[in-house]
Amino acid sequence: METQFGSYTESKPFAPEFIQEAGTEEDKLWLAALNRNMMQGYQFNRQVSVCQYVVDFLCHKLNLIIEIDSTFHTLKSKSVHKKLDDLEMLGYLVLIFSETDVAYHLDTVIDTISHTMELQVKRMVLN
Repeated sequence: METQFGSYTESKPFAPEFIQEAGTEEDKLWLAALNRNMMQGYQFNRQVSVCQYVVDFLCHKLNLIIEIDSTFHTLKSKSVHKKLDDLEMLGYLVLIFSETDVAYHLDTVIDTISHTMELQVKRMVLN
């Protein structure tokens, strides 16, 4: 498929060096909830390229992206806003959590992801 962002056929796992650079909060969320189909049986992939971007977590079936915000990803950055706009134009729903929320409110983060997944399933059934 050709998009305004270039040739795009499918998202694919990204280079392992990005996984090694992942912060500890990203590791914590991955191990607590997102690996091994632990979230309602849906598969999440970690550090996946979507067009020209690398996202922290992606559930293909639900078009759901989860980003962990750190000092590197600042919400005030124009490039981050462009990334979010571009991903939403491609049909993805993007959830962003702070490293602090993952570190100190992991259960709430997981509940929010779970609730969002349920809403995505309902939305897909209606479409």
